[in-house]
Amino acid sequence: EFGMDASGNIRSADGAFILGTVGDSTDLTSTSALGVLTIPFTATTADGDENLSGVEISADGTVTATYGTTTLRTIGRIALATFSNPMGLRATGLSRFEQTAASGGPILGVPTTQGFGTVYSGKLETSNVDMTTELTVMIRAQQQFSGSAKLLQANSDMIEKLTR
Repeated sequence: EFGMDASGNIRSADGAFILGTVGDSTDLTSTSALGVLTIPFTATTADGDENLSGVEISADGTVTATYGTTTLRTIGRIALATFSNPMGLRATGLSRFEQTAASGGPILGVPTTQGFGTVYSGKLETSNVDMTTELTVMIRAQQQFSGSAKLLQANSDMIEKLTR
């Protein structure tokens, strides 16, 4: 979930900056090529200074701002990172991870390219777990465990009676 702060910076719901290539640049050779995506609230157009009237993020991560009724400006493109060993990342909480020696360095890319996801503007990702199904599975597992425990107890009781 993204939003804008008072300075026009695009931030995640917990306040982290969203990084990407700024303007029309597509250079993703290193993390130093990334910048904070910032949307100015006003822009000088052919009709003079116009206020920001809309922001759109396309599936490929391109952030476009509309000023007035017709002026479109490309702000930049959201960058994504993957790692050669994602299991080596260290969890830091709040669904965040940090790089470690085991994970390797980040491999940068943009949405919709091979190995990277797609950005869905106007959507929020929700849990992909069906609570009813998982609760049923848990109850079934608990019943199976209880049945196995009773079998073991019965076996133990039989062995104890035989050895007396």
